[in-house]
Amino acid sequence: MNIHLLNTKIAQKGIKKQHLASELGITPNSMSNKLKGLTKFDIDEVSKLVNVLGLSTGEIAAIFFDEQRDSNLESGSRYAQ
Repeated sequence: MNIHLLNTKIAQKGIKKQHLASELGITPNSMSNKLKGLTKFDIDEVSKLVNVLGLSTGEIAAIFFDEQRDSNLESGSRYAQ
C-alpha cells in the first residue's frame, strides 16, 4: 500500500482526517495510525475511502496495489508495508 500517495490524495481533496475517520467509523487515533502505516485498513474501510475520496481506478491501483511494495513483501523485506 502506498501510504504517501494516499495522504497526498487526502490533502489534495482538502478532507480533514477527523472527517475521514468519522466516515470510516473509526477513531481519529486509529485513522492516524492507519495513515502512518502502523495498522492496515480493512476491506470495508478501503471501500469507504475510495468513495469518500472519489478515487479513479488508476488511483486505486496505485494506492492499494503498489507492485513495488508487493514485490518487497514477496522477497521477505521486513520494511515493506
